[in-house]
Amino acid sequence: QSVQAELKETTMCDISLEPCSLWSEVPHKARKVHTCSSCRGHIDKGNTYTRHFSKFEGDITSEKLCAPCQVARARFTEAHGDLTPTPSGFANMLEDCVVDGIDDEWSSVLSAMRQRRDAARVTRQLVFDGA
Repeated sequence: QSVQAELKETTMCDISLEPCSLWSEVPHKARKVHTCSSCRGHIDKGNTYTRHFSKFEGDITSEKLCAPCQVARARFTEAHGDLTPTPSGFANMLEDCVVDGIDDEWSSVLSAMRQRRDAARVTRQLVFDGA
């Protein structure tokens, strides 16, 4: 079993980030519909999401993370040695892992994020078209 763990550790994609000078994430209940900064899907009124705030090299980031993306990002963080991407950077990091061909798990996570994005696009288009 330790050989499997060691193999998985050595084949994990190589991602490194500089730390932010400020980082805060707080669970919050949506009072209106929001858009997830990771998957671009809807966060419906009444759903719990993560409100993210960070500061990196003087740039302030304030983003929202839906519950499914939060769960996926937590797994990603654990698998990548506690490296936690910002909500908006999460999809790009997943794409990097998929391109590296390291693990099929990230392909399925990325696919689920794209499905949420596409569903939100259809909903937005229906609203725009007045349906």
